[in-house]
Amino acid sequence: MADYFELRYLEDEVEIHVDEWGVPHIFGSTKNDVFLAQGFNAARDRLFQLDFSRRRGLGRLAEVFGSDFVEWDRAARLFIYRGDFRAEWLAYGNDAKAIVTSFVNGVNGFIDLVVSGAMPLPLEFEKLGYLPEKWAPEDLLRLRSHSLSFNAAEEAVRARLAHEWNHSVASLRKLFEPAIEFEVPEGLDFSVFAEDVMKDYWLGTGPIVRSEDSNSGIGRVQQPSDGSNNWVLSGDLTSTGRPILCNDPHRVTSSMPSLRYIAHLSCRDFDVIGGGEPLLPGVSIGHNGKVAFGLTIFAIDQEDLFVHVLNPNNPDEYQFEGAWRKFSEVTEEIHSCDGPEQTVVLRFSEFGPVIYHDPERHVAVSLAAAWLEPGGAPYLGSIEYMRADNIDEFLEAMNRWCAPPENQIVAEPGGRIAWQPGGIIPKRKNWNGLFPVPGDGQYVWDGFYDNDVLPGFAKDSGYFATANQYLLPEEFPREVHISYEWYDDVRYRRIKEWLDDAREVTIREAFDFQTDDLNLHARETIVVLKQVAQFQDHALGRLVDAWDFRMSAGSTQAHAWELFFWEHLVPTVLRSQLKTLGYEGEAEKILGILIPDLAAERDSRVALSLMRDWADSDQRKLDLAVEHALISFDAFVDMDKLCPWGDVHMRYADHAFADLLIEAGVEEKLVRSGEYEVPGSGETVGLAGYASTGDYRQIYGSSFRVAIDVGEWDNSIALNGPGQSGDLSSGYQFEHMDRWVKGEPFPLLYSKGLIEKHRRQLIILKPR
Repeated sequence: MADYFELRYLEDEVEIHVDEWGVPHIFGSTKNDVFLAQGFNAARDRLFQLDFSRRRGLGRLAEVFGSDFVEWDRAARLFIYRGDFRAEWLAYGNDAKAIVTSFVNGVNGFIDLVVSGAMPLPLEFEKLGYLPEKWAPEDLLRLRSHSLSFNAAEEAVRARLAHEWNHSVASLRKLFEPAIEFEVPEGLDFSVFAEDVMKDYWLGTGPIVRSEDSNSGIGRVQQPSDGSNNWVLSGDLTSTGRPILCNDPHRVTSSMPSLRYIAHLSCRDFDVIGGGEPLLPGVSIGHNGKVAFGLTIFAIDQEDLFVHVLNPNNPDEYQFEGAWRKFSEVTEEIHSCDGPEQTVVLRFSEFGPVIYHDPERHVAVSLAAAWLEPGGAPYLGSIEYMRADNIDEFLEAMNRWCAPPENQIVAEPGGRIAWQPGGIIPKRKNWNGLFPVPGDGQYVWDGFYDNDVLPGFAKDSGYFATANQYLLPEEFPREVHISYEWYDDVRYRRIKEWLDDAREVTIREAFDFQTDDLNLHARETIVVLKQVAQFQDHALGRLVDAWDFRMSAGSTQAHAWELFFWEHLVPTVLRSQLKTLGYEGEAEKILGILIPDLAAERDSRVALSLMRDWADSDQRKLDLAVEHALISFDAFVDMDKLCPWGDVHMRYADHAFADLLIEAGVEEKLVRSGEYEVPGSGETVGLAGYASTGDYRQIYGSSFRVAIDVGEWDNSIALNGPGQSGDLSSGYQFEHMDRWVKGEPFPLLYSKGLIEKHRRQLIILKPR
């Protein structure tokens, strides 16, 4: 039996075949009908998530959740797109406006059914006491706060470290690639960065955390980054002679529903399937029967902080090009469901939103963000490249790409494979982007580079692989300051190690490697530690001597290593170096900034680099550091009582409002998945990062995994944990949790005959 619905704006009938794994396969005649049906289906499965994301990005949470959210709303409105909408629409392609309008019409069509009572109101709205609101097409363009950039936060951290201590201390947080000397911008007042400069930045762009931590500022880069792995093998490395493309983007994993959604869109013009953002039309990772494509973050530096001197007689003016210039101001009202309306004034400088304003000290800080430029709505540009007929067309479509900056890998059935990064790149003529700069006009962005300044390669054999690492060729011009802050390359080096030996790889082997739990960094570090006699004689040394370096859930060695390395060895090594720099007395304060809370934000190479240097030039220093780390470890850890890694390293998925919903009478099993033992860490290909020492529960890693058999598309496999659905009444919200923990994918079906064979629900949309 089919479910029938009549919708406005449809031109013809559309079928939605939901397969037994929850993937909707949408078949229609025209692209506008298919995108409308995609919006309808996204709302059917994820309406509360869509509504919350829209309200979060537009700064309208207080309207439904109360005055506690006014500060989040005020900050979020700083980062709304406020530019020219004609340029904005055209940045995504000539038909972008029509596509987005159709998608929004579909979302609104489902909302109409819910509000009228023709479809049940999702449980969250019922229990939290409000109704979903209809969308405007422009809403999707205004949303920018999920831009996935981070450089501004690191600039602030470096400025604080350099101000309170020195540049040598600042260099201990992470390695820079290519290596570069710090250049302190002339005229910069560092003192402002001892304050809570980044509060509004995090309130506006970070996760909603109702705790004291929500006001964290400098030194607390809270939001898990959007790291990822991808690789594509040409046919000479596979068992079938066909290319295989794999992708597992990383995001928060502790949330329900997941942050990506798999969909299949089929019409006369295209036939594309894959994962994408639930609140956007199209897909960003997948295939269209002609090319397969996958992405990771390519860490272009798209943000800068500008420090302004305020007019002592008028704090609404700042110094710029030798004169006082008035901030642009926008006055808005923030409505609250439990309090009075509040008027807020949002300020904007020549560079962008003002995130810090202190009239008493006559200083302000503003943010320049490339993702606030036309075309910067994250991932929306995929509506163009997903329709490419071949690699060349795909690479042409990437010329429009703005945000987030990406590594794209692509493959054709004929065997050709390619790698192409893309993203909008600011032109900085007189500084490198590593520090904040004075906002007086001596430092400005001089436009943007064309994307063709970036390297790219296509070939018929071998492989391409990316894991957010530094991968620019040596001949790349240094004056184009792409970035100096890349992710630790440990995941990439492990992928390369595997691919260099790869022969006759099957689709399942390629998929399974996405969960690889070998800690390459541990293997490399232990080589250095074995040069210290006390480590070899210690119980820990003997324990890891028999270790296979895998962060498996059942491994006690894995637990011991993670405890020792991050909680004892790294702090001790950095303390030793701080002592050398003359900051022994302030080491604990400095360490709180040098070592990020988030496991995958830490750069494990810093400590290892220091240890290798000492092994070559100062063995006594290495011996003492390791000795002190072992003493510290012994004081806190009873080796005889140490449990396997999986006993403390657990995966879970909770609804964002689980506590409130349970208080309102919702059964806990509907909003909490329970906890599952999982392997991996912040250094493994199968990324399973945690938030801080003391709580090793996984909060981020792969949110979606796919392996595509290029040319035999029905052989492709995927996972989307904890499930496709976000409907609490469906019973499907956690349907893939067991699969995810066990690493068992489902078929990513493409041909209609197989889809119909595995269908669990048929929805037919008719024109009204």
